[in-house]
Amino acid sequence: MKDTRRFLQYIGKYRFYYWLILIITLITESALQVLYSYVTKQTINAIEFQDMQMFRTAVIVCIIIVICKCLFPYLRYFHIHLVRRMVYELKLRLFAKLLDMNMKFYDDTHSAEAMRTLNMDADSLKTAWFSHVYWVSGKLVLVISSVVTMFFLQSDSDIHCADNQCAYCICVHQDKQFY
Repeated sequence: MKDTRRFLQYIGKYRFYYWLILIITLITESALQVLYSYVTKQTINAIEFQDMQMFRTAVIVCIIIVICKCLFPYLRYFHIHLVRRMVYELKLRLFAKLLDMNMKFYDDTHSAEAMRTLNMDADSLKTAWFSHVYWVSGKLVLVISSVVTMFFLQSDSDIHCADNQCAYCICVHQDKQFY
């Protein structure tokens, strides 16, 4: 836990922007997941019930999906750009700290080795901030959006089934009255 806190403290002054871009990206991705399912359901229902209003709704949602898909690469670009800037400033802080060290430190650690290690550590942080945090949080959001989609589609299908069963019961009841 202590290492995780230190890992997140290295983000520095870009903490707000980093989390904002990450959250917006993940919300967009999960919204697209839900919208894909919704469009598929609306299209199938529109064909089945021959309802033009459902089809129009599906087309409007498709347009929203296209707009979100066009914005998604820009969010990833801003995320990459921000992570690169964070790593650059972290390297500057590390090198400034290294320059302020005592000369005995350089004799003991061989300064080239220390600089190489700092460079590699900063690059590994870049990979972690950009790829790993996004991947793990993306998978969590994907699971949550999938559960929401299943409940959303399940509740709609229950309503349609209930409507169809009521209509079937009414038709059967009316047919019995005529006999």
